[in-house]
Amino acid sequence: MERAPQSPSISPAEIAICPNNHEVHIYEKSGAKWTKVHELKEHNGQVTGIDWAPESNRIVTCGTDRNAYVWTLKGRTWKPTLVILRINRAARCVRWAPNENKFAVGSGSRVISICYFEQENDWWVPGRGRSGLVGTWGQD
Repeated sequence: MERAPQSPSISPAEIAICPNNHEVHIYEKSGAKWTKVHELKEHNGQVTGIDWAPESNRIVTCGTDRNAYVWTLKGRTWKPTLVILRINRAARCVRWAPNENKFAVGSGSRVISICYFEQENDWWVPGRGRSGLVGTWGQD
């Protein structure tokens, strides 16, 4: 069985998981009980990667629909922003940079897109120089 993507939040009492479909569920822990408090539904295919930025409290997700979304909490609602990835295979994994101003998305075509926020258009886009190299990006 394939392991479903998950990512802890800045609080040890919250976690975002994918139940092996197109949704992301956010659970909150109270005592010994976990309760689902949010469902993020924007992807058309299975979610394959989730990362929760601890300082900015943003979530980035990617999936087999070749899309990524950056989720921002507005009040009690998570709002998605589409990331224009320009990839021709499924997005397989995603990780925020340590300073949380950009993130990397790995695709099935072995392309890593480094995405940043473009202020003038109010969206996230990959940098101009995409790399076909396979590499790793860790916060350690």
